[in-house]
This record gives sequence, structure tokens and C-alpha cells, in this order.
Amino acid sequence: MPTIRANARATAASQGILQVRRIIDMHDKILLLEPNASPLTVLLSRLDSASVSNPEFKVMKDELLPVVTAINSSAGYTATDTVLKVDNDEYFVVGSLGTFPRLDEMFRVTAISATDSTVTVGRDYSGASKNAALVDNEPICILSDSNAEGADVSSGKSTLETSDTNYTQIIRTPFEITGTLMASDLYGGPDFPYQASKHGIQHLRKQNLIAYFGQKKQVTSGSTPIRTTGGIDEHITTNETDVGGNLTTLDLVSFIRPVFRYGESSTRAFFMSREVADALSLIGLSRVEIVPETKSFGIALESWFSPHGRLNFMVENLFSDIDNYRERAYAIDLTQYGMRTLQGRSTKLRTNVQNPGVDGRKDEYLTEFGVQRGQEKSSGLLKGITI
Repeated sequence: MPTIRANARATAASQGILQVRRIIDMHDKILLLEPNASPLTVLLSRLDSASVSNPEFKVMKDELLPVVTAINSSAGYTATDTVLKVDNDEYFVVGSLGTFPRLDEMFRVTAISATDSTVTVGRDYSGASKNAALVDNEPICILSDSNAEGADVSSGKSTLETSDTNYTQIIRTPFEITGTLMASDLYGGPDFPYQASKHGIQHLRKQNLIAYFGQKKQVTSGSTPIRTTGGIDEHITTNETDVGGNLTTLDLVSFIRPVFRYGESSTRAFFMSREVADALSLIGLSRVEIVPETKSFGIALESWFSPHGRLNFMVENLFSDIDNYRERAYAIDLTQYGMRTLQGRSTKLRTNVQNPGVDGRKDEYLTEFGVQRGQEKSSGLLKGITI
């Protein structure tokens, strides 16, 4: 028998209206928690993106002839010794002029022996009486070369190019719903377009994480190869600083000094967790002037113009969610990195990939991409930061 309501119908369950009939107030568009979760991938894609024709790709690297070496003799040398064993005899040519910076003594090379890594030099070449005893690991700076009038040309020297190999990696992000759900009316609109939007962001986030933390690998033992692309963390080996505690202004300045030593760009992107952002706030930066917030390709950033170069601070929210990653920051020379997609395999939305008999729909995002990595000496990793 039906339930009879004697008085006016109202909104409570006991007052005559089924609660399932009430429309709940909500945004027409469901709000996502992390609408911009991939700043590194966004920047690399906008600044340096290209296609490659092979899943294994290389970048050629080179550098100038070194000009710094050292004495290699545990006993050292007297002020008048002229045959000196050095760490790198190959850096010199006959006629090279150099100095021992500690003494301000200049010398000129007259002979080189690759057999025992020695150079024969004229000590105190300028006659300034600055020659003195040399110790083991005494620094040497090669200035230039000095040649006699009418002399024959000396043998040329050059560095050998090196290459960095990386692979493209196939990333897939499928999503699916049943035919019944597709036909249902829902608050916030149809579910499938929303899932397409959300999974697109998740797909980009996968690329972002692998661009940082991927380690290159090719496995050929199966019926088809599996490849992973190497990221920036694996690539940085030279400028790695472990703070091991609270961050100080000196820690930051000492870290960025070698980072700005190399590379043509005077700007570095400084990707950090929110915890590192807090650490920066605690140190300053009272002595550091921060330029007001701007946006680059839609990404909010603040800049610090240090004596060495400009740091663009950007927060990577994902770092804060992961132990050991929340204590670190990367100063990255974006001119040395880029996104490389296998030709025709940039991010695509493949529709209706479900099996023919399935009552529903499945789409997927698919990308085959890799990170091109150049000179790593112009980037750096700062880690071990606590608050």
C-alpha cells in the first residue's frame, strides 16, 4: 500500500520526496586535482621537439682542449728541475706556455714524452725569479703557445667527439567504459569525454616522470624489443651536491657556480619540490631578490638573477608525493635536452581499440618518445635538503 502524506510535501526523506529525485548542486565540469602536472615535459616539448627515424638515436658531443692539469710526483720538484711528470702530457705541444698559479711562475715547453708522461720546460721563462719548489698535484694552467719566427707548423691536436645514445619508449594509457554507462545521463556531463581529458593529463605525467627518472635499457630477449628512455637524473653525474641538512644561501650559490660554468645559456630551470621551495623561502631569500611571478608556456615561475646567471624556479608537485624525491631539486640547462618522438608516433588518441565483441568503448593515448641529452656539465642535482 502507498504511504500517505497529509501535510505539504517538503525536502526531507520523511516529508514526501525521494532523495534520489533531488538534484545535487555540483559544478558542471568536474574539477581535476592536478590540471598542470608536467612542467618539464611541457617546456621540453615547446623548446626543443623533433622526430627521429630510429628507436635508437644519438647526439654528438664535444668540448674544447683542456687547459688545466697538475704535477704528478709524490716527491715534488725543486725550483730548478725542468723535466716534470704531469697528469696529462697530451694537453701540451712544443711551445706551450703555462703557469704554476700558486707561484705565478711561467714556463715554456721544449719537449714532450708520452712514454713517461713528462714535459721538459724552461722554468721561470719570463725571468721574474718566481720559480720555487713544486709539490705533488701542483696545479698547472696552459695559457697559449709561443713560437719562433719562421718556425714550421706544429702537430695539430683535437678532442674526439663522443655520443650519447638513448631509446624511444612506448607509453600507452588506455581508458574504457561500458555501453550502458555511455548511454546513461550523468551529472557533470558524459563520462567518456571526461575520462579522455583526465587520462590525457595522466599520460603526459607519465612522460614527465620518465623524463626525470628513466634509465635507458633495451631488452631483446622477448619476441619483440622493449625499450626505456634514459632521463635527466641518470644523465647528470658531474654537478651533484648532497646538502645533508638545512639549505643555506652558501649551499645554493656553491651549487650553481659549476652549473653555470658550462653552456651557452645564462638561464637554468630550477625544478623543485614544495619542500625545497619552503627551504628557499626560509633562507631568503633575505639576501636574494626574487623577480615577481611570470608565466612561460602557461607555467608559473619566479626568477632569481644570481651573479652566475638566472634561475627560473618551478615547483614539481609530484616530487612532494615521493620519498627521497621531495628533498631534491634540478638546475637544468634546457638547451641541452629535448623531446624526440619516433616519426609518426607523437602522442595520438587511438579510438575504439576494444575487441569487436565488447559491449563498450576503449580508447588509448599512445606515444613513442625519448629524451635527447646533450652536455650534462651545465646542469646539476641538489639533494639531501631538509626543513
